[in-house]
Amino acid sequence: MFDNLEKNADSGSSTTSARPTWTGSSDKVGTDASAAPISGPAEGITSPQQGHSRPSDDLLLQAVRTLLARNSRPFAAGVYGLMRQIEPTFTFDSVGFSSFRAYLSDAADRGVVTFSPAPRGSDVVIAETSGSGTDKRPALVTATTLRKDLWDAFVDWSNESNYVFRPMTNEVAALKPGESAGDGAVHIPSASRDDQLVWMRELAASETNAAVKDELEAALREDQPTRAFAKVLRERTSVGRAWKRHLRRMILNRASQWAEENGLPQSVLQPATIHEPPSRNQTATNEDSAARDRVLAILADLPLSELLKLRIPLEYALRR
Repeated sequence: MFDNLEKNADSGSSTTSARPTWTGSSDKVGTDASAAPISGPAEGITSPQQGHSRPSDDLLLQAVRTLLARNSRPFAAGVYGLMRQIEPTFTFDSVGFSSFRAYLSDAADRGVVTFSPAPRGSDVVIAETSGSGTDKRPALVTATTLRKDLWDAFVDWSNESNYVFRPMTNEVAALKPGESAGDGAVHIPSASRDDQLVWMRELAASETNAAVKDELEAALREDQPTRAFAKVLRERTSVGRAWKRHLRRMILNRASQWAEENGLPQSVLQPATIHEPPSRNQTATNEDSAARDRVLAILADLPLSELLKLRIPLEYALRR
């Protein structure tokens, strides 16, 4: 993945604009959402007024809607876990609260969600309010995996990159200059150099280690920022892993939105399932079972006079 940065490093840019995304400033593991007491914002944090939204509200609603789309009840513990799965940098303290329940209480006061006690236990069930001031479109269920040919198309920021997806043949094609896309082809919006620079700055801004943060921000001020950024990633393996997670999340979000906007099922994003042939032992067992069924069917049709003529080994007669 760092090699891709080097390969594309400072090779030009395109005009594709980056989609805004929320990232927190902390990556500490929070306490159990269901057991957290209800309390207000942390000291020094001002709560937005009724009808105003926090950047994390979209993440909250996405998690609630995703669980509902999976036919799962949006319990607070599950919602918090899914929010951290979608955006690992999110924690309740990174948005100024002492507990996730406190954040929910604030969101309820602002009309974003409501919550009620769960049928059992101390958890609560979250519901979206009809008066929420956030975007009311159905939540995008973000893909969790992406097939390699689509991944390569989405991350290629070179100026000449021009990829299309052909639904009829389920294939990705890299078009040459002047080549026709063909009927029904869907353009793939590769993440431009500028898009990925924005994502790099987001990662730098979310870094909690001051020295590492300064190093990343200094790299991004270089004449060749992507090359310098890739050098830091190679030297600091933990930051390199964080970048891989962040890039993966951004590309999956973009791919999911692209599929939704073009009326494509999310299944086109998934790698093909490989069905392994049955093992030799499994095949032999199936054949034995089929032969046994045929023999039993024949015996069931034979009259008693014919059955008495059959020779049966004595050991079968002595079995109990």
